[in-house]
Amino acid sequence: MNVTKSVAKLLVGAAITLSANVMAVVPFQFDPDGSGGGNAITVTSFDWVQGNSLSIAGNPVGGLAVNSTMSILTQSKLNSFVNGGTSIPVPAGTEFTFVMGVPVTVVGLIPPNTNSAVYQFNGGGGDTNFVEMWVSAPDSNMLNGTGFNNTRRILYGVVTDGTGSLVIQACPGGAASVQFDQFPSVANNDYPGVTTVCATGSNQISVNVLWVDPNYFPGFGPDKINTLKSFFNTSNITPFNQQDPSRQFVTNGSGFAGADPEDTTNPVLGPVNGGLQNVEPRDFQNQADANQSFEVGQVVAGTCRVTYGGNDKNNNTDPTSFGAACSSDKGKAQNCYTFGGQVGAPTADPAQGGPFGEHTHHNVSGPAGEFVFRAGTHSAPKSTRITATHARILMLANRQQPMPSSSRSTLKAPVRSGRLMRQLSTTSSR
Repeated sequence: MNVTKSVAKLLVGAAITLSANVMAVVPFQFDPDGSGGGNAITVTSFDWVQGNSLSIAGNPVGGLAVNSTMSILTQSKLNSFVNGGTSIPVPAGTEFTFVMGVPVTVVGLIPPNTNSAVYQFNGGGGDTNFVEMWVSAPDSNMLNGTGFNNTRRILYGVVTDGTGSLVIQACPGGAASVQFDQFPSVANNDYPGVTTVCATGSNQISVNVLWVDPNYFPGFGPDKINTLKSFFNTSNITPFNQQDPSRQFVTNGSGFAGADPEDTTNPVLGPVNGGLQNVEPRDFQNQADANQSFEVGQVVAGTCRVTYGGNDKNNNTDPTSFGAACSSDKGKAQNCYTFGGQVGAPTADPAQGGPFGEHTHHNVSGPAGEFVFRAGTHSAPKSTRITATHARILMLANRQQPMPSSSRSTLKAPVRSGRLMRQLSTTSSR
């Protein structure tokens, strides 16, 4: 009998010894028609067309200050695949797009304009931290801000680090502001009455890739996903000279399973995009030109043991809370349970047949009654053994630097303040 157990929320209770990863940018195989490698090409990077970025709360009342927080939303479509110095066009009839959300904090201001800021990723999690790549028929509309997250998702990840800046300077001729939308010419203005400050900047974003569609990324198998990272290098500028400013942005990801509904927002710019003001909280929108590469870590063999445990109610999908309904469910209408175990117990040593794991699920009360499920423990039948564990460890602490992951341990979720927040899968066989 094969049993797959999905544990949604975990508490780390033991020290972890993990292997180290040595990262290196590598060419990879990408199949533009999604045939699983039958028509794969070698790619070193993705070159995205000039797209859009929106700094939510990037123009607050009175201007930015150190410790101000923003959420930077970015969207674009693929211009071409790049292999070294060779550009490979996207096949006709197909469009690849990406959407991204990065929570950041202002760490410095650049005088004299307080909306000129240096910022860095602040470790924020949840659905505002997301990177997704999609494939569809050519249907994106940059002006409307639609068609960037539809049909089929082929990559999902979360941001683990990033820095950037956006500096306001005098416009040509010394003007304080110019026409916001100048694409394809000043005569084609889709934002009448809206001007913008002139600004230039860039950011560098590091992404922990948690899932890819193997039909499009045949070179990134499970062994590669364990250590796979992606990097975005983006140039930002206003006014818009090479692209239309988008009227809509995606505000959240669809989650690891791809089932969460994604919402949108419309930019709040006021009469001067990015201009200092004392009226209302506003956003700051700019043209964004990104390229993207990938790195795969070289795993140095080691061992891993993670202890976890908690209590919860049936069907609780909130990754940030435990069992609130259990303590208040006096009528026992919910199935309330405790759980716990160890990844890498009794041993993670391959020489002894490992890595193994053990897990106990105790349904304490509720309509299902009281029962206990055990696998891999001394109380479980000897024929029951957890033989495969997958856990990616991503430590969000201090400067939110990523924690090295083990080749035998891949947890697809962030850890914050010692909590593994989402989806550890263990497979047991009997």
